Amino acid sequence: MKKNTFKKLPATALLLSLVLLIAGCTDNTIPSVDVSTDDNPLASIIDNVISDIEQDTISQNDAEPEPEPAPVVDDEPDISTEQGVLNFMEGEWTVADPETGRDYAEFKVDKKGHFTFRRKNDKITLDGWVSFYKRTGAAASDKSTVPDFCTLTFLNVPDEYIHDAYGPGKVDETYTDGNFYFGSADGEDLFYYIEVGNGTSLAYESIIRNPENPDSYKGIVMHRKNDKTDNKTIASSSFYGWLWKKDAAGSLYIQKLKETSFEANEDYTNRRFTAAYFNVEDDFGIVKYKTGFDISLLSKVDSYLYDSDYQLMMCHFTTGPKGEITDIDKLDMSMYFIYDLGDLEPQFAFDGMVFTYNGMDYPLDSFSETVGNAIMACYKVSDKIVVEVHVNPHMSEYHIFDMNTGQFEKVLYGGSITWKDDDIYTAVYSQFGDILNYNEDVIYKLGDVEIYEISYTDNNELYVISKDGDNTYEEVTDPIEDIEKAEYYYSDYTHRRSAKNWSRFIAEAEGPSAAFVMENPQRQYYGETVIEDPNTSDRFVFVALNNDTKVKLASGQPVFSPDGTMTWNSEEEYEEYTLEKGEALEYNVVIPEGVPSYCIIFTINGKEYLCPIATLSGKEGISCRFIPKAK
Repeated sequence: MKKNTFKKLPATALLLSLVLLIAGCTDNTIPSVDVSTDDNPLASIIDNVISDIEQDTISQNDAEPEPEPAPVVDDEPDISTEQGVLNFMEGEWTVADPETGRDYAEFKVDKKGHFTFRRKNDKITLDGWVSFYKRTGAAASDKSTVPDFCTLTFLNVPDEYIHDAYGPGKVDETYTDGNFYFGSADGEDLFYYIEVGNGTSLAYESIIRNPENPDSYKGIVMHRKNDKTDNKTIASSSFYGWLWKKDAAGSLYIQKLKETSFEANEDYTNRRFTAAYFNVEDDFGIVKYKTGFDISLLSKVDSYLYDSDYQLMMCHFTTGPKGEITDIDKLDMSMYFIYDLGDLEPQFAFDGMVFTYNGMDYPLDSFSETVGNAIMACYKVSDKIVVEVHVNPHMSEYHIFDMNTGQFEKVLYGGSITWKDDDIYTAVYSQFGDILNYNEDVIYKLGDVEIYEISYTDNNELYVISKDGDNTYEEVTDPIEDIEKAEYYYSDYTHRRSAKNWSRFIAEAEGPSAAFVMENPQRQYYGETVIEDPNTSDRFVFVALNNDTKVKLASGQPVFSPDGTMTWNSEEEYEEYTLEKGEALEYNVVIPEGVPSYCIIFTINGKEYLCPIATLSGKEGISCRFIPKAK
């Protein structure tokens, strides 16, 4: 686009033009105006113009260039403004894929934000600019001015960078918005960028993402060397921080960050929680910490902690007296880099047949099956709420509301419900003389009596009070076997993929496990059905417990060697899938009680495992199991 060009008038000519204008040097008559008073606005305008002209004249006469601002080189630079961040960013950076750790591009930026980006594979250089700004915070207490959001704009994008979905031709301008973290470790500056939004942009998908890892959505890491040597660990403390990476010895590079927290309600589920976002303010330094334990055994931490080059996690850390890390809790992300610091106590009430949860009404006759006539009580049990509804003197309904989903999960019909250890899956209840568990299976029969009270003993027995007419009986049952809770815990995890739910699920495994399988699961979970047989309703579910698990189904028959070792003679092999930790595949095929005709073949780190599709156990109630890892 052609630009308009204006010639700069000499100072004297500009002043003369202004005087002639005021004097009314035209054919029209201009009324005289007194400009001598201090409060006259025209006098103020003239004074300002004359001052500007005098300053312009001095600049022209001196012809001395204005000095460039000096770059910030302190260990703790002023990063409270966009210019402060740009001062830190100025220079040359190497761009790395955070998943593979491989360097694949170069990034060079000046202190005004203009940059060049060059990928190594195609040698094409793109120009653009970067801007940093403060995102509007959700918490009124946030007074920080430190930028925490970033836009990367690319200009004149050629055909080579344009993904097929965007059509042929050059793009004049494209951009990507996202969160960023940055800081300085001993010997290295680091910068992390991750796009934020519901989808992805052309700039992210076709330009800055590693072309050799096109499925990666973990962002980019930029790094360069520095000469800093004085970052110190924090001893005997706990703090929130960003985990950048680990070294070959297992030490962690952590940056303490400032949190801004506020109360929030989760979209769709209406769950109340303490939300927080984090930015660099108190500590710019990235510090190297030793660990006081084997990190790979800490189930609270995501597996990326030990199988990626860059971890890039927000965590809560605890340190020992010598500054060693003694505990790590990975924070769950709620949305767009807003983190979940934990549930707030739910607010619930009832009126008639309307249950109210965190301000939202749930009429039970609309949201759940019911024959009851009035809500009698509500009880919070872990992340569930039990809503008790009166039916008649001998029967109640227990509507189980799941705070992970914001929905009713099931209804139990009976009386005298009880549980232990704040775990609804240990619940037992009565139906006249029978005792049932959470699976709705009868686990104990007392005969022709009506049970009025049940409670757990310290030995996992049940203390039961029952009546037969005017006679009252007390009884202690045999120890009660818990239901297979791993299936329920996994379902909870798929409804809310939090570190807490994952830890509760994986704690059910007796040791290092390769996979988890379920036979006709009762609980709803989120997975993908990949093989469907219209002649059966059986469902066999495979859950990966390790990243990059290769999974395929094969038909055929087992072959057993004299020592009992089984191999599989495949007749047909189906499509192979790659699963990350926690992901599931469902096979809708016949689950035989005898010889299996299908087998799941899966591979972890080159080690192959076989899982024949067959009944998991002849024992009632066992419908899931963990497959041990090979030693």
